[in-house]
Amino acid sequence: MARHSRRPMSTMFNQAVGAQKEEEIAHLKAEIERLQTTTTTTHRDPGFTRLNVSQIVALRLPENLKQPRRYFDPVKIAKLRDSIQKHNGVLEPILVRPTADGLYETISGERRWRCCVDLNIETIPAMITEMDDETALEVALIAHLLSEDISAVEETDSIMGLLMLRLQMPFEAVKQFLIAVKNYQTRGDRSEIAEDNIEKVGIAEAILEEFDLKVGSFVSNRLPLLNLATVILEAVRSGQISPTSATLINRAPVDLHEHLLKLGKDMTKAELQETIAKIKVERGLHTTAKGSRSRDNSGIINLFPTYDHINSQLKLIRKKKKLLADQRVQICLNKMDKTIQEIEAIAQEKGIKL
Repeated sequence: MARHSRRPMSTMFNQAVGAQKEEEIAHLKAEIERLQTTTTTTHRDPGFTRLNVSQIVALRLPENLKQPRRYFDPVKIAKLRDSIQKHNGVLEPILVRPTADGLYETISGERRWRCCVDLNIETIPAMITEMDDETALEVALIAHLLSEDISAVEETDSIMGLLMLRLQMPFEAVKQFLIAVKNYQTRGDRSEIAEDNIEKVGIAEAILEEFDLKVGSFVSNRLPLLNLATVILEAVRSGQISPTSATLINRAPVDLHEHLLKLGKDMTKAELQETIAKIKVERGLHTTAKGSRSRDNSGIINLFPTYDHINSQLKLIRKKKKLLADQRVQICLNKMDKTIQEIEAIAQEKGIKL
């Protein structure tokens, strides 16, 4: 929980942005938490003002910097809209930055602003702070990470965005760097970490710790979430589909992905689940009825419960330290790892990217 202070919020934000690099994330996180628990009815801060909703636009960034929030759940937007209407306006101030064209870009609070546009509300409480593009994205990423409704895919993507900014590395380089750090921590092998990247280890660890994560668990449990099929992951990142729907589509046969992405844009999770189930059944029956020699996809379909069972059991096994200490369990896990490596080799042989 952020500390309460009598200093104006705008002053505290400026000081957070000017803090030492190793402390800056913690400072910004604390101030965003404070902003998110502040309401205009209980807190009179000279750093707040009321802006015309028509003067505000979404955060505009250059091509090399990507917006953290691209998907807005219509159900949650509807609930927020109802709440704003019930309270005759927005209570929690949004965070914006001024721009050269006289407008203000949202850094935190875009959903509230969009709801005000829908409700034809004229003004909204805001805090105005000067920020360059990289700082604005960094603050937006942290604000997104502190959202209560953030999905695991969105959180992982945002943390990767934050790491890319701080480590000055592209996406794939950050992934490989984190894997190398994990290997260093578990095996003491520093050979995969370049000499000029040693100081970046501490930066990566500090960023993850701010969000209660460790490098090892992030590599093992979070990075795999970004292994969705490329077309599906891009649909999530561009806001075309929800992360939940993306996970459902990713479990379907590859040749159905494009079709399901088009359908999934306008479907709820339950509707999409039902549609996928119907398609799988129809395809299985169609193959049987025609007696075609082409591969029957029902064999693939029947494997999905097995995948789910393996995943759920592995999660339970990881929590049982006494079980993991048994040599027989270690042998079994090593066999599973070897099997996965064999599947990866087959995928590589077929030119399929995992």
